[in-house]
Amino acid sequence: MIPIQAHLITIRKWPLYIMAAIFFLFVFTVFDKPEHTSIKGYCILGGLILFTLFSYFLSKTRIILDNEGITVSHLFNKSTSVNWKEIKTSDISWQIEGIHTANIYWTILSDNNKKITLQPSFYSRKNLRLIADILIEKSPGARIDTLTRKIADGKFPWYLF
Repeated sequence: MIPIQAHLITIRKWPLYIMAAIFFLFVFTVFDKPEHTSIKGYCILGGLILFTLFSYFLSKTRIILDNEGITVSHLFNKSTSVNWKEIKTSDISWQIEGIHTANIYWTILSDNNKKITLQPSFYSRKNLRLIADILIEKSPGARIDTLTRKIADGKFPWYLF
């Protein structure tokens, strides 16, 4: 097998930046009178604290791809590692929750029933394609579904446009 360079993949943070911008825009437009300056200050301080906490929590979730396997680590140092040769299946599934919510989950299962579950909407298409390419290359004996193979080809089935 061809050795690969280690890759560190983190969750994309631009949705957090958009939410922060909308929050600060809301605070500045609602509390625009001089008598609201203390309320505006507390809202901005609270928003900055929340933004910092969310950004810290998101930075702790990462995927590491190297020659040994795939490792997913979450907040509080909970990590799951699966060797490339142990991967049994790779499956992307849709789950409908409620009336208007559909979530996509990418599940990688190993021979010893270790499970790695990713939510593809948290990662960029470039990184998802990288994971799929390496998974197909490094795990030739695994049962890889057609959606994962499409991702490796650059066709993302959940994007409508």
